[in-house]
Amino acid sequence: MTVLVCANPAWADTIPDWLRQKIAAEQEIEAMTRLMGKDIREGMATDAEVLVCLYTAGLSAPLRYQHVQIYLYLGTKLCEARGTVIPPDVHVPSLTPDEEAELREMKRRIYAKRGPAETMISKACKEVFFNGKRPRIKPDTQPPAPPAPPAGQQPLGATPPEILPARPAARPLPPATRQISLEELFSPAEAS
Repeated sequence: MTVLVCANPAWADTIPDWLRQKIAAEQEIEAMTRLMGKDIREGMATDAEVLVCLYTAGLSAPLRYQHVQIYLYLGTKLCEARGTVIPPDVHVPSLTPDEEAELREMKRRIYAKRGPAETMISKACKEVFFNGKRPRIKPDTQPPAPPAPPAGQQPLGATPPEILPARPAARPLPPATRQISLEELFSPAEAS
């Protein structure tokens, strides 16, 4: 299940769907690479996760200048990647070294709160392939593929496309939400 870490979960329902979907996709990739024995995050949350934390923190209380710059930088980076044109007055193309250090610390704190990603798919793969619940099929013992039907005929058991009901649009499952306090999110000297 996707875990969403927010500074204030009361604002979680206002997070844009595209940002939720980005976090879900990033956590799915992280979980699958973890199954292969690789830690692509190295104990750090993603830019999208930090943006969500700063977004909900900013709706709860005013942010310090340094955190506003980080918020605008991440917003610029993620929105431009989607093709959105950012107005020049809020366009932040880079961070100062102090802001970069604070961003890295925030990523570590958020990751520590969230923990390693584990999704339903990665749990199922772990159960099936790594706990010995089902034997793996070796390539040389796979059953032969069924013969193709003659031209113009559908395979047995296939439903003609005109009879199939329309599929509703798939909505992602709502993510679990965890709260990170402002004291946990920001550097100790800046939390007060």
